[in-house]
Amino acid sequence: MLVIEDYQPLLQAIVAKATSEGILCLEARSVDEAIQMLSLHKNVSLIWLDHHLLGESSGIDFLTTVRKEESYKKIPVIVVSNETNLSKTAEYESLGVVAYFSKAESKLSDIMEKVLLLLS
Repeated sequence: MLVIEDYQPLLQAIVAKATSEGILCLEARSVDEAIQMLSLHKNVSLIWLDHHLLGESSGIDFLTTVRKEESYKKIPVIVVSNETNLSKTAEYESLGVVAYFSKAESKLSDIMEKVLLLLS
């Protein structure tokens, strides 16, 4: 799983929880890092994506770029973000995300249940 999250403590918590569930994780904190990870690792089976990332680009920018590549179109993406603007969530849905979680309203364990379901 590729975890794209700018906030380092949260990134570490996500990776620790996923690892405890037997999920191998790649980490990125910006769009550029995430695209580099995808190009280096062809076996990514799920993407965990935040909206706000390091640098000028957002999760929408990342997903718009990735969905243009045939080899990445079928990778399921879940968005976990504090961004709850309806137009943003609608834009993510139009880009084919399989789930959208609000950080403020979701527990890591609940999100991980969805991750495990998607990876099974």
